[in-house]
Amino acid sequence: MLSVCVIASSESLPNETIYSSTIPINILDIDGDQNYDALTDGVLILRSLFGLEGPELTSGAVSVNGLYQTAESIESRLEIFEPYFDVDQNGQMDALTDGLLIIRFLFGLTDESLISNVISQEAQRLSSSDIIQYLKELSPQFNKPNWEGISFYANDPHGPQWIDAAYRRLTEPERQNSAYESLVTNFKRTNFGMVFHQNIGFVSPIIDDFEGSDGSDNWGIDIADQIAVADMTGDGYEDVIFSHRFGPNKSPWKAGAPILILVNQRNGSLEVDPCVFENCEIPYSTEAYFPHTGDFNGDNKIDFITIGADPVVLMSDENNMKNKSADFKTMLVDQKVGGNTDNIGAVWTHTTAMGDLDNNGTLDLYIPDYILDRSESCGSHPAGCHNYTLLNDGEGNFQVGSANFPFTANVWGSAIADFDNDGYGDILVSLDDIQENHIFYNFKHWGTSSGMIMFGNSDGDYKKDIVYLDTSLLGEHFVGLEFFIDDLDNDGDQDIIAFQTGDGSDYYKGNEIQIFRNDGGRSFIDISSSFVDRSLEPYLQTAEVLDYKLPSGYFQYVDVDNDGDKDLWPKSGQYNSPYYLRTENGFKLAGLAGHVLDYGNAADNCEPQCANTFYAGVTIDIDKNGSNDFFQIQVIDSVEGKSGYVGSQLMTLKDPFITEND
Repeated sequence: MLSVCVIASSESLPNETIYSSTIPINILDIDGDQNYDALTDGVLILRSLFGLEGPELTSGAVSVNGLYQTAESIESRLEIFEPYFDVDQNGQMDALTDGLLIIRFLFGLTDESLISNVISQEAQRLSSSDIIQYLKELSPQFNKPNWEGISFYANDPHGPQWIDAAYRRLTEPERQNSAYESLVTNFKRTNFGMVFHQNIGFVSPIIDDFEGSDGSDNWGIDIADQIAVADMTGDGYEDVIFSHRFGPNKSPWKAGAPILILVNQRNGSLEVDPCVFENCEIPYSTEAYFPHTGDFNGDNKIDFITIGADPVVLMSDENNMKNKSADFKTMLVDQKVGGNTDNIGAVWTHTTAMGDLDNNGTLDLYIPDYILDRSESCGSHPAGCHNYTLLNDGEGNFQVGSANFPFTANVWGSAIADFDNDGYGDILVSLDDIQENHIFYNFKHWGTSSGMIMFGNSDGDYKKDIVYLDTSLLGEHFVGLEFFIDDLDNDGDQDIIAFQTGDGSDYYKGNEIQIFRNDGGRSFIDISSSFVDRSLEPYLQTAEVLDYKLPSGYFQYVDVDNDGDKDLWPKSGQYNSPYYLRTENGFKLAGLAGHVLDYGNAADNCEPQCANTFYAGVTIDIDKNGSNDFFQIQVIDSVEGKSGYVGSQLMTLKDPFITEND
């Protein structure tokens, strides 16, 4: 594939090649109507190269179906794409050469009629075949991958529960009946129904103090901590991993749920493509949880691992992703539970972590879960001494490394980072709220600390060097959901961003971030009071009808406002979930996602609580124009008279984080 790099200047040096990584998406579709049209896109490019702006640029040249309608949004795209308009590669973008080549190409001219009298004397790209090849790279086709959808029936062999489920794209009439236009001018909702899920079944009631349910005739889906964004095809464009598990959480039986990859088509759309997997066979998991994406097998492509009662391991190769889950499960049976296949289902945990534990340059895994070869008196209890590592041989094959850990109780959040810069990954875990009436209270060694770091070494002895972190800002009764690791102060030491929730009576109520600065020498200082601005919180808790506390959630650590540094953006319960923007002074609680994104329809758009049907979403620059877009999952009830879960894109037309005062 031909590849090009955007450069900052509108002109490149003479004879300078601007090849680099990959061409951005559908460059020649300027107005975003998923058509390449000489009388719209071609005219817009030609006018831009002549220097026209505003109404003079766009008048009569924007398709009525275009995603980008305003002169401002058109000018933004043209500015980003302008370096690619050096079609004859002479180092200049010129209306009478490059502009005419583009518009002739869009009119369908070929051979001599394409290039006659429009190639500059300094051109490096001369022949019509080379020109056509280059312009085809700028105009990929808008064909959807072949996917007929999937459906299945499954039942509990030991009980009454069952499910009849389907996954597919919405038909065009269904889209027209269900979709709606964005009411927030910063966005346009597109590709409504790219993925749609419905199910019926029998769900037994669950009696539980915290996570009870009344039973139902359909299954919910848990997606917030299973969804992820990564370049799964190795083409330089981010895709969405749409994995989930069926709920309720504590159901004793669940059907396997498919793991779907929404592949970036390089034309402004995400689409399910089953053939990213070997033999086009979609993998399934009953307990997809906390996915990890990274290069586990050393081929410089992204792999996928999720660890739970039903692990899924997908390793990339030259053509697609190979399902190595069976090999992984066999390894766990052989090494973790001594060949006792009845215990494989015991692999269940709230968290896992990846990083280089043994200083060999490969990504290893930490799993806080039961393992057979433990000597502690609590080792045989499912809620007791959990912890082991899986070491990677560099080719994506794992074996149990160390089980030499202190007592941790239930670990809710974890991360691996080299905090002391000795080359060995250190393991950070949140600590459980164990009180005097708990069976393992006598094993508790952390007082009221919120977390601890078990420092790595060549022996894999994680009992040897331990540092405890300060008490949670929520007090002793809290849950540490997840960590993000970053060098926040650029001093060469990795700092800690800890997300916490819980108020004693409800372990998913409250939203707090605690920042620990790494001062070197294995010393960590809580700087939350000066680094996190929560001054907006009282308003949000009262004015937004949030039941007096901000809701918990799972987050992306990503530059959502496109200012060059990473922010904290919610993946779950997006409408009422808070987001935090990075500023010069730290993180600022900036509002709720519902203050920014588009939700609902004309009847209820952005009223308090109106959009609680939005289950999850992630931010991703789908059209690669430098502004983050959003993929969202919501519930609708207008398909075949039943409710279902539907995916759509929220495309950014204007940066929603820029205010009039900026």
